[in-house]
Amino acid sequence: MATATLARQIGRAITKATNSTGSGNGWFSPHMAAASRAIAERIPLVDLVLEVRDARIPLSSAYDQLRNYTSSLKRIIVMNKMDLANHSQLKDWMKYFEQKNYISYGVNAHNKESIQQGRNKNTGKQKRQ
Repeated sequence: MATATLARQIGRAITKATNSTGSGNGWFSPHMAAASRAIAERIPLVDLVLEVRDARIPLSSAYDQLRNYTSSLKRIIVMNKMDLANHSQLKDWMKYFEQKNYISYGVNAHNKESIQQGRNKNTGKQKRQ
């Protein structure tokens, strides 16, 4: 299966990168490699992905493995740390994600009210669609 092959290739690349640090205790440990393989194997099985990104750098903080599945997944992008991001740029990013048919909103994870407002916005969008 193509997904299993991709998962093995990713696992080998991660293992090679981890071992090339010299000490073998690089930042990408074996349990993280195993988690990445497990995610790669399961992505084709899911209908919805909730991805938490940094509101200050929403493209750079995207999970690379999801880039290959852009059209087949329903996606909710939660941009955390919105209180630290430029508000006009955050609005522009939300428009960008909306054009890509993604649901997106900003939150401040340290503030319960902010999270609740984000959840309420998402619920409202789902009801209208």
